[in-house]
Order: sequence, then structure tokens, then C-alpha cells
Amino acid sequence: MAAKIPTEENPEGEMIKRKYSPITPLKQKGYIKFPIKIYKSDEKSGVVGGAMSQFLSNMQIGDNVTVEGPIGKIEYYGHGHFKIDGVDSRCLTS
Repeated sequence: MAAKIPTEENPEGEMIKRKYSPITPLKQKGYIKFPIKIYKSDEKSGVVGGAMSQFLSNMQIGDNVTVEGPIGKIEYYGHGHFKIDGVDSRCLTS
């Protein structure tokens, strides 16, 4: 996922990219879901939150982000079935 996020140093926006794993079923059409934990800043403790997660938490319905992918060499098909570098594999389950 990529977004141009304004910062104090760059009010015009700095391109930020983060990798997230979708949780939407493979055959789902029309939308995609990502589990994203929001890391907020806390002025009292001096903790600086995540730029992308804060940006995403402030989005409104209808706002857009750029999504690329899939990226990576592991494709998961569910029920323990996946491919690594194009080779079929299965997880052993009890």
C-alpha cells in the first residue's frame, strides 16, 4: 500500500509504502480487507506512532490509496495449501 503523507519536513507529502497481508478470500470480488494495527502518537510519553497506520485511521469513505501486489514468493490458498516459488506444498495438520 502506498500513500503520499504530509509531514512537517515535507508539507507536499512524502511517499510512504507498507506491506500488508490481505485476509479477503481469494475468490472475493469487489473489495479487499487488511488487518492493520493503528499505532498512535502519545505526546506525554514521547511515543511516535506509525505514519501509515495513522494516515489510514484518518481516512474517510471514498478516500483512495494505491495498492500493489501481490509481492512475495509464497501464495496461500487456504486449508494448509500454498505454493513457494511456484512449487505446491501442504502443511501437515493434526
